Amino acid sequence: MFDKIMRIIGISFAAFWMIFTFLEYWQYHEEARRALDFFQYSELVLVLLPVGALLVFLFHRFRGQKWMDYTSSGLGLTVISLLLSLVLINGFFYENLGSFLSITENTTFLGTLLGVAGGVYFIVLVVYANGRALRQIFAPDLSLSAPGLVFVALGIIALVTLLFILGIFGGLFGFILWPLLLFTLFLSWRSAWHFIQISLLRPIGIFKDLNILGLSIYYLLGLFVLMNFIQVARPYPTGFDAMTFYVNLSSLIRDYHGLVQGHGAYNWSLFMALGLLLYSKISITLSLSFLGSLLSLFALYNLGRKWLDGNYSLLVLFIFYTIPMISWLSYRDMKVDMGLLFYSLLIVSVLVEWLRPAPAPPKREVPLKAVKKIKNKKVSKNSSPPGAGFRKWLEPYLPAIFREHPHLVLIGILTGFALGIKLSALIILLALIPAIAYAKGNWMAFGATTSLSMAFVLIARLDSQAALRPLHLWADQLQWLLLLIGLGLSVYLFLKHKAIFLRILRMAMVCAVLSGLFLSPWLIKNVVESRSLSVSGLTNGKTASPSPGIQEIKEIYQNQQNGN
Repeated sequence: MFDKIMRIIGISFAAFWMIFTFLEYWQYHEEARRALDFFQYSELVLVLLPVGALLVFLFHRFRGQKWMDYTSSGLGLTVISLLLSLVLINGFFYENLGSFLSITENTTFLGTLLGVAGGVYFIVLVVYANGRALRQIFAPDLSLSAPGLVFVALGIIALVTLLFILGIFGGLFGFILWPLLLFTLFLSWRSAWHFIQISLLRPIGIFKDLNILGLSIYYLLGLFVLMNFIQVARPYPTGFDAMTFYVNLSSLIRDYHGLVQGHGAYNWSLFMALGLLLYSKISITLSLSFLGSLLSLFALYNLGRKWLDGNYSLLVLFIFYTIPMISWLSYRDMKVDMGLLFYSLLIVSVLVEWLRPAPAPPKREVPLKAVKKIKNKKVSKNSSPPGAGFRKWLEPYLPAIFREHPHLVLIGILTGFALGIKLSALIILLALIPAIAYAKGNWMAFGATTSLSMAFVLIARLDSQAALRPLHLWADQLQWLLLLIGLGLSVYLFLKHKAIFLRILRMAMVCAVLSGLFLSPWLIKNVVESRSLSVSGLTNGKTASPSPGIQEIKEIYQNQQNGN
């Protein structure tokens, strides 16, 4: 009965949230309404609809045939995407200028797209291969439903760590990075070849479970992704925040060949700087920001598949990706928010897998012929996975928590890197601990951790960072009330359920310590720059420009008026 009530509450809240979000966007995003009121691409839509219908029919009718396997591979989908991009760009020019692009212009356009996509693909190849090797070394027994996303996430963490170390010594040069990346790729060549196979050569597995509805949504979603990518492949940023801060920061990293003073923690901007450090192309830097939205789609699909089938999961992706703000961050104002969203969704996905492990698949009887074939098959003595030897040597030195709760360790690492992207990821950490307390403890542990988390937010005045403090009624009194409730419940939990208290405390400490450990390089950098242990010094470091107070600005203005 309780589970049924909670399910009804969850569905009602989700429905209310969707309706509220939809109405809010229509109210505050007038450009979306104007775009529909003055829609000027009806002829292009009339071309894309029959093309989509034909593709959906072919993929549904000839599914499983050999030639369709080639078509549904990464290479086949790339060819289809290039053809669709020609339709899109020529339709755009025809609607606005009344003429199509010439053959030379179309060739240049395709070459630009392939160049940008190839540059990003190489970086993803490197991070996937290195992330797969790291997982094999530190957590070979970690079971994940979408290991590829974790490989990419861990590879990005390793690559950004390398860039940070080189940046300390002013060593961010292309002639240093290229040999290092190629060397790491050589060391993990098996993982690199595996990624090439699953991303380009093998059929994409998603098509097996899709019906006509799912294939249609996949086509529409692909069009939106393709349109955004075409707009990203440009030589300069267009969004205000991208020009003045995020992409500008990546450009400064290239100019200084090292870390830039101030700006807080900027993991994703450091990652985006690879577009300039390796290729000297702003378009690839923008595409690495766009990569965050693409990875977020994969992470959201993986999360949705825990409750929904492939068709409805794609519908969730389509609704999500067509939200005006998500589209804005995916093609116009290229910031770090989509990279942060990818890590946030991945953290939630790993948390769900840890707290609600999937049931083991039913055992199937193996035919006698297959058993004999397996017994007679020769196994190479050198068939151990890469990194197994180093893992065996490292095993005695690893803390026990790595073996007992590898998911928790991974969550702590991902959360620490997310904090290095944007400090607003602290919300994730403060929400993780109550979730763990509820799943691994009881209602009392959940109440204690929730009260303490909310008290921390108010006492540390984190709500003032977004100018929300004036909107929180009685916040100054509520913060101490929440603190007393949290401490009281914690003491009661310790006295009545000591084992649960110690277990939750240990898990919370693991999350917090690992998160702080992976954020600590930025904190140390900021303290060294600012020579201050204040909150501002820890989080922002030394500002690149002076920050005078109101009185100082007034004096400067008066001196200028007096001619001094």
